[in-house]
Order: sequence, then structure tokens, then C-alpha cells
Amino acid sequence: MFTELTYHMVFGLPLIVYGGIFTLLSFLATAVVAYGSRKGFLQVDVKWHYLLAGLSIVAGLSHAVFALLAYL
Repeated sequence: MFTELTYHMVFGLPLIVYGGIFTLLSFLATAVVAYGSRKGFLQVDVKWHYLLAGLSIVAGLSHAVFALLAYL
């Protein structure tokens, strides 16, 4: 069941690829917010950094779980 969902093709790529891309972009956005706030070129409240970090962790864990469950 998870194999069909994980490898469901969307625009020519498996769904797991889009999950990985989203996870990577989420981690990069978290890093940019932290770096930009520290260096002063972004005026972003720290709560956005925490929110993006939480989203990144959830996205990373779900991406990993779907990848692992596809082979179990």
C-alpha cells in the first residue's frame, strides 16, 4: 500500500521526490530566516524560525517514514 503511494507518479516523478524537495526547501528557509535575522537583513520574528523548524522536522520525519515503509 505504501509503495503505491510513495511511488505514485506526479508530473513524471514519484511523489517521494516532491516530499524530499519540500523538506529541503523547508530546511533552507529555516536557515535563511535564522541567518538573515542574525545578520540584520531580515526583520523576522523568532517565532517564524521556530515555526519553520517544526515544519521542517515534521516534513523530514514524514518523508523518512514514507521512504522506509515503502520497503516494509
